[in-house]
Amino acid sequence: MRPVFSMKKILIILFLTLNYFSLYSQKQGNIWCFGDSAGIDFNQSPPTTFTSSVRNRGSCCSIADTSGSLLFYANAQAGRIGNTTQVWSSNHQLMQNGDSIVGQGWFYELVIVPNPSGNNTFYLFSIGVTNSGDSGLYYSVVDMNLNGGLGAVTQKNIRLQPFKIDDGLTAIKHGNGRDWWLFFRRNIAPSDTFYSYLIDPTGINNYTIQKAGSLHPGFRKQLFFNSNGSKLVATGGAGIIELFDFDRCTGVISNPINISQSFETPLIGGAAISPNDSLLYVTTNTSSPDTSYLFQYNLADTNIRLTKDTIHIYTYPPSVYEAGMLKLGPDKRIYVANIYYNGVQNYFPYADSMYNNINMNVGVIQSPDSIGSSCNFQPYSFYLGGKRSYSQFPNNPDYALGPITNSICDTVTSIDETLSQKTSSISIYYHSSWQTAFINASGLKGSQLKLIVMDISGRVVYSDIGVSTNGYFTHDLPMDNFASGLYLITIVSEKEKLTGKMVKP
Repeated sequence: MRPVFSMKKILIILFLTLNYFSLYSQKQGNIWCFGDSAGIDFNQSPPTTFTSSVRNRGSCCSIADTSGSLLFYANAQAGRIGNTTQVWSSNHQLMQNGDSIVGQGWFYELVIVPNPSGNNTFYLFSIGVTNSGDSGLYYSVVDMNLNGGLGAVTQKNIRLQPFKIDDGLTAIKHGNGRDWWLFFRRNIAPSDTFYSYLIDPTGINNYTIQKAGSLHPGFRKQLFFNSNGSKLVATGGAGIIELFDFDRCTGVISNPINISQSFETPLIGGAAISPNDSLLYVTTNTSSPDTSYLFQYNLADTNIRLTKDTIHIYTYPPSVYEAGMLKLGPDKRIYVANIYYNGVQNYFPYADSMYNNINMNVGVIQSPDSIGSSCNFQPYSFYLGGKRSYSQFPNNPDYALGPITNSICDTVTSIDETLSQKTSSISIYYHSSWQTAFINASGLKGSQLKLIVMDISGRVVYSDIGVSTNGYFTHDLPMDNFASGLYLITIVSEKEKLTGKMVKP
């Protein structure tokens, strides 16, 4: 009987493994719900349109299952006071308990993250940007096992941070292809600080603080990643555009490149990177009272700033402040949202009479990997089926992003193993006379290791690669050139992450 049980177990593990990696062809980002009742379905080519329940100028998000069928979506409502976010089921009706969730109707306040435990539940993260009563970072839980698959919000407005958050929430898959990183910035001006949470099968882990790049003024700051997750772009409302290296295994942001300094480029409408990661597109507005731009930058050039190329100019008439968010679609085209504002009537909400070529269509960059006019930007070319666009597309991360192969974190243990294995340990002893930290770890579950040392601000001050031997790892770290203070010392393997603290007097 024992060999039969072992073979059965092997077959089950093989099935789960194949099922796990089949997720990398998933279509969870194929449904967009946004604007004034607009919806785009990318499961067909060309994409089709449908009617959603979104009525919002800005913040929205949506998620489908791995076959591309809509699960649920959410949007905050501009112009209203209090917790305005609503969650909608796939039948476009308000989800059970899906009202009164934090959100104030800005632009990047919401993001959906699947629970890595794989139990068909999801985290809806939301932020309070300006109102002091509900400022902070929150999450709610959506359980799609309830109500015959229509789902229900089972936990709501659980506060993770109390302070005001910048309008710029984003998420990306961990390098193991299962867990997630959540990134945001505190609403203090100016700021060069990034906050992040690691989300794994055990829940939402303690946050990390990093300082990197320029001081950004203002509170509208988009954060997004390129197609393979190796680059992070941060834009600021005052015109700052920065490019960073990003390590999906450790969550470390590094090597900032300043593409546009404060006020060098007008107010940023949105940004996106081409599928082959070579070109950056940026929309702007308010460079003058009636002109917006679509710019292209060549990220492969040694001086990215000098490659700025004007792809399109939006002028008044017919509209003021037209250019909105850009988003790379599942079809490898970049879509450009349009706003219509005639300078007299408010652009949100649109009057019933304000239906026109601008707000009933969105632009499309047909060949975004091509330089200059060869990118083939076609403004007002994708018809929304009689619905209207505002400035935003859904703030959806790349759900199909897989693991980083041949890295220290390209494999994961099963969920049961992760939760049942004994906890590994890390110990750190600082010898004052020798000015050396002695780092020891035991019970490690991986063999390839990365050692990362951060100061109290989250800045990486030391890193190294190593291996464990029979679950043990030791490292002597001279610290005579380190400033006095608290340090976080992290060991990341292909299967786990351990962090300890140490104070240098």
